[in-house]
Amino acid sequence: MSPKQYAVIFLVFLFVHRGSAETFVLEQGVDGFTGFRDTTLFEDLVNNAGGGIDGIFSGTIRTGFLRRALIKIDLTSIPANAEITAVRLEMHVERSGGNFGGVDYGLHRVATAWGEGMAAIPGDPGGVGTVAAVGDATWNEAFFMTNLWTTPGGDFEVTSSATARAGQQDSVVVWEGAGLIADVQAWLVDPESNHGWAIVATTEGAPQRTKKFTSSEGTTMRPRLTIITSGGEGEGEGEGEGEGEGEGE
Repeated sequence: MSPKQYAVIFLVFLFVHRGSAETFVLEQGVDGFTGFRDTTLFEDLVNNAGGGIDGIFSGTIRTGFLRRALIKIDLTSIPANAEITAVRLEMHVERSGGNFGGVDYGLHRVATAWGEGMAAIPGDPGGVGTVAAVGDATWNEAFFMTNLWTTPGGDFEVTSSATARAGQQDSVVVWEGAGLIADVQAWLVDPESNHGWAIVATTEGAPQRTKKFTSSEGTTMRPRLTIITSGGEGEGEGEGEGEGEGEGE
């Protein structure tokens, strides 16, 4: 075989290797993955937290007070030089306040680091949380007793990266699109900027539009993030892949 033919074969191999797609499926507890963090901020209970509850809440309760959810996923299993082509976040609706069906929720990129903690009352559904411990995220503080949010209720981008409609109890809501791709790509370039997303109802202020989404502490139907890349030199084998589902209220 001539040197020219060898060169052509090498270039074809390099193109296929660099261009091959990888799919990463990240879910708490699957294949040893432990990189999910999630919690709820309670407007009327500013010293309460819910990092250890099996669900996170977002929307407006019957009395008019707000709930906002935070979620963050560790992306270190994805090669830093990967090019992201698709991102999909799935969560399960565990409960639907007032039995309202379609409520739109935006994923807003969080601008400040925050703490999850393990605040929970065993057996309690978690709609009001429980007393925060040092380091928990609360309505007023990104880290309870340590760092305030710049704005009570969380520091996040006003414009959502993606919006999706959450339906009745036991349905699954899916967020995807270019905004999420841009967020994940930016977090790979600068991991320290990954503070996750705030899940915020577009109907904030309309009573009984609160939903509980199963959190990473749930036993089944946990949140699932799927990321597809176009490959990249030195790309891994898709650590964190696995099966599972996500859920919420």
